[in-house]
Amino acid sequence: VIAVIDRHQTFWGRKNMGIPIISLEDYCSIPEYRCCEIVLTVNEANEESVQKEFEKKGITNFVNYSQYLYHCLPERIVSYTSPAQYEDVILYNVFHDFDDIFYIDVGSNSPDIGSVTKLFYDQKGAHGINIDPLEDMMAITKCERRRDINICAGVGNEEKIVDFYVQGGMSTVLPQNIDNKCFRKMCTIPIITLEKICDDHLTIDQKICFLKIDVEGAEREVLEGANFHKYRPMVIVMEATLPNTMIK
Repeated sequence: VIAVIDRHQTFWGRKNMGIPIISLEDYCSIPEYRCCEIVLTVNEANEESVQKEFEKKGITNFVNYSQYLYHCLPERIVSYTSPAQYEDVILYNVFHDFDDIFYIDVGSNSPDIGSVTKLFYDQKGAHGINIDPLEDMMAITKCERRRDINICAGVGNEEKIVDFYVQGGMSTVLPQNIDNKCFRKMCTIPIITLEKICDDHLTIDQKICFLKIDVEGAEREVLEGANFHKYRPMVIVMEATLPNTMIK
């Protein structure tokens, strides 16, 4: 909403919640306003007279509030991201009108709790690639995400075998990010580049709606192993702080 049109001159030039109140003449004469649609919110008694006034001024780009409300009823959705940053809801608004949504989830962990992609999988029939080195989580993911490609591995800037510190959702390849409170064990895992994963599983013309990266401190290595000339996601959503901090 960029302006409120009011018939009462005493309100012109004021603001309502920061939104300027203008006259109908302002709407007709100022290009910034004229290019916008009018939502008609007057009561039924005045509706006919206002519409006749619109007709005299050649205004046709308006809609009644009741009709507008019918088409814009809020959709009831559930966010699964944790902590509650609502990344999935933000992405859902971006891709709401897309019919075919494809994602790549690096560090997918649980297919439900904290998942950025579950909302899309459930609500939009989306599909994609889930990648996580935790064998127990990937076993669950393979059962829950049968439309997806599910890969049990780490992702980095070169193919290799590395030490992996298992600590639930905070599991990491970086020893400096070990949390003694939740550390369980150390094992070794294969690292694959994102480019290799895309080469193996995608066609060159595959549209990637979003790439999500959450690998507890090793996000740079994931980006370094991608080829954005060949496989370019429309949106990248990535953890950009040190694990469990607000330090960038």
